Amino acid sequence: EFAWSKIEPREGEYNFDWLDEAISILSSKGMRAIIGTPTAAPPPWIVKAHPDVLQVDGYGRRKAEGIRKNYCANSPNYVERSKRITE
Repeated sequence: EFAWSKIEPREGEYNFDWLDEAISILSSKGMRAIIGTPTAAPPPWIVKAHPDVLQVDGYGRRKAEGIRKNYCANSPNYVERSKRITE
């Protein structure tokens, strides 16, 4: 849920090696994994390019980067990139 920056460290660059390894280890022990979408924490590269992906507080100020579940679900940039990472 909070691994977007590990899965996509730079826009359009994906790294599933660590996740494949974790699933393989679990599988070797007879266990399974439930994997959620990583959209709860936008990676730094999105925030730098598109600050509108962050929430705005009641005073109109953007919340600080790096806080979990700090995303604006109305941001077209957040919505578009969330679609890409979950497809």
